[in-house]
Amino acid sequence: RFTSIAPKKFTLIGFSMGGYITLELYRHIPNKIEKLILINSAAKLVSEKGQLERERSLDLMNKGKFDFLIKLIFKNSIYDKEKHNVLLPLAQEMAQEVGVENYKNQLNAILNKPDHSSLLSSIECPTLLIASKQDNVMPIERSEHMAKNIKRSELIYIEECGHMAMLEQPDKINQILADWL
Repeated sequence: RFTSIAPKKFTLIGFSMGGYITLELYRHIPNKIEKLILINSAAKLVSEKGQLERERSLDLMNKGKFDFLIKLIFKNSIYDKEKHNVLLPLAQEMAQEVGVENYKNQLNAILNKPDHSSLLSSIECPTLLIASKQDNVMPIERSEHMAKNIKRSELIYIEECGHMAMLEQPDKINQILADWL
């Protein structure tokens, strides 16, 4: 359905799981995508450890511990602990808006996501990869792997920043995007 309503050419930006979706869209409609931007994302889902963590997350949600899970995930997603207490209420609000069922669906999608590593060498459009140096959720090696395999890619690192880069360093992210676009 998306392909029928998409503009003739456009830029796609994906953060974390959104990066997985961005790569999937590129697989289907490469001729429509002018540029790709992937922020703290990867072509390959997760390690076995990450798979187990996501399965535990589903288990916590099934036990009615969604709020506890959000606090736990967010604690590991922010580098600057001083910002943690300020940003946590925003993260909780966003999680509540998404809702437990949608969050479960997202986790199931991540657990069943195909590995897009073989797609990387066929990406022809300019691609910006942004990787937070202190990302405990998506290690920078995943962005480095993509950068090595995407022909026209540029990798920019963000120092002193965890997974939630848009919340932790919004001005830096906006400046990188404005400069690159």
